[in-house]
Amino acid sequence: MRVQCKFLECRRGARIVGRHAKAIATIYKGTTPTEYKINIVYQQKDKKSSKYLINSQSPPSILIHQNKMTLRLKDSPFDLFFDFFETPTSQANAFMDLLRAICRGESVEIKHQPEVKSTDFVPYQSEMRIVLRSEYPSFKTNFPSTLTTLHICGIGLPSVDSRWFLLTNLKTLVITDNPRLGKAKNFEKFRSIEKLVNLQSLFINRCDLGEVALTKLPYLTMSLPSSVIHLDLSNNGLFEFPLLSSATRRTLKYLILSSNRISQFPRDLSLQSYGSLCELRLDRNRIRSVPGMLLTFRLDTFFIDENPATNENVEDESQKECSWNNPIARYDREHTVRCDEQVGARETLFEKAAQVMLNANRRLIMRKSHYLPTDVKLRLCNSVYTCFKCSRKKMTSSTCPDDSNDELKPILLDRISVAEKMVEQLNVKPLCDLESSPQLKKRLLSDISFLYKMRDGKTPLMRKYLDTTNVPHFMNLCEAINRYDLVVGIHVAFSYRDEERNKIKHIVDIVSDQGNQWVKIISRSPRGIVMDWLAGGNCRHIFEQAETYIETAERFKKNYIRPEIVFDFISGVPDKIAVKLESIGIRVAGKRIPIESLAKIPEDFLEDLEPVEEQKTEDMPSVNLDVSSVLVLCSNLTHPGGLNHK
Repeated sequence: MRVQCKFLECRRGARIVGRHAKAIATIYKGTTPTEYKINIVYQQKDKKSSKYLINSQSPPSILIHQNKMTLRLKDSPFDLFFDFFETPTSQANAFMDLLRAICRGESVEIKHQPEVKSTDFVPYQSEMRIVLRSEYPSFKTNFPSTLTTLHICGIGLPSVDSRWFLLTNLKTLVITDNPRLGKAKNFEKFRSIEKLVNLQSLFINRCDLGEVALTKLPYLTMSLPSSVIHLDLSNNGLFEFPLLSSATRRTLKYLILSSNRISQFPRDLSLQSYGSLCELRLDRNRIRSVPGMLLTFRLDTFFIDENPATNENVEDESQKECSWNNPIARYDREHTVRCDEQVGARETLFEKAAQVMLNANRRLIMRKSHYLPTDVKLRLCNSVYTCFKCSRKKMTSSTCPDDSNDELKPILLDRISVAEKMVEQLNVKPLCDLESSPQLKKRLLSDISFLYKMRDGKTPLMRKYLDTTNVPHFMNLCEAINRYDLVVGIHVAFSYRDEERNKIKHIVDIVSDQGNQWVKIISRSPRGIVMDWLAGGNCRHIFEQAETYIETAERFKKNYIRPEIVFDFISGVPDKIAVKLESIGIRVAGKRIPIESLAKIPEDFLEDLEPVEEQKTEDMPSVNLDVSSVLVLCSNLTHPGGLNHK
């Protein structure tokens, strides 16, 4: 038995020095039936080969982890380290299985192997480019398992090859100019792409994926591993955005969808779902409008040229889009318009255009026949407020030049007074004994320090700073403690790691009922809650926050039971939003207000507020076990392979 690998020899107990060397390990039969020899030939300057004796009567210790193996010989002071990462999987598994059998004392037949020569050290193939049909491996052979890059260009692939998904080391897969692939009958095999756990870049161009039925295309897009950061599906005739799993959307950085037939953005487009996206290419499509929430993305590159939304030569006037709806064809987050330099105010291009449009004619914009999308209209109205002195519309993130310090000073002093009283309350019982109360106190002191700077003139006194301070929310939080029993924590942080080993931190406002109840205090106005849900923005809407609470509560159960989640709306809650929250398992507290009195909701948005039907689960039969049976069961489950018992 012979295998090519990487090898390192180290004296037992000593510090590991040096790197693994390319080697060929061969197992020979010894002089007695219970003896075997391992001959290792490796490429080093001072040493070329080593031989080790294995006796099945006193077998060595073997430790195997993923593609690495450590062999500790009892009759030798050395430990042997093998690395099979670049070795074909079948050969590595066969070599390790043979060593296991020898250590168990089994009789193993080994064929005679010729001596190792220098020409046997074949370099591993990491890249393969196939541009001719004759170069494509036949079905009698496999692709080299060491491939990290595979290019298949213009050979007329008629179907999906399942051998692609056996290349677990693959990092880049490029399939271009294969128009017959979009009509493949076995397109469902793309579901196996999830096996490519190391895949980082996927390029499928000019393969006519638009011909694939909408029910089949998700076999490819929904099965992408979370390791993919670059996805290129340009020149495929796609009619809509590809459906991606939530894990893939969070890690995706580059999304290329140029030269397709996409006409609109997806409904689930938000900064939270595409949090890592830095490049988006949608040029040469059929997009007529760009949602305003796209401006919250921190994109380094955004191409949307040659679309109806940017085409100024369209003959039909109804197809023309407002200039702010596509503010920049190539979007750069550094492009902003500075204004009012004296007070340091800053307006983005979106804000400036929205201000001009609303100043021009608000009724015209809100008319049903107007060509602006509904979410754009609602976001415009939510992004401005009326200045009572000059009767002009101003952006919420800007400062009205007529606001005087005399009017803002009482508000500032009131904020400081409330914050100082809360700090005093946190220093005495019962608040000082609650979990995480020092962290809340630290946050308050930080806000007070910033308010002091505005009071002393070190920071400009601006309305937007007073409106965005956390003092009113913390005040509502402290007052709400009296409404709940057995409170054990306030502003408590729960941390865990997700599937990608990223650290997630979630803050729970109030932990009550001895940890069996989590309470979230919501100080936002009911209308603001509706607008956040309709138009999106920098903050997550209420249903996304609910999903985060449920996911975190599932990870931190109390006595194997998920804590009860309560959303306490201080200023009231829209009635249909409350019903939807209750349908997903959240208790709602607060005055319910008809949602029709807050905003005019489009019919397609109302469908999303329908209660979620409760899924009926079958009750599993219970089993009574005595103490000894429970101990045996726990021992079996904690043993390696214990869950595979049949």
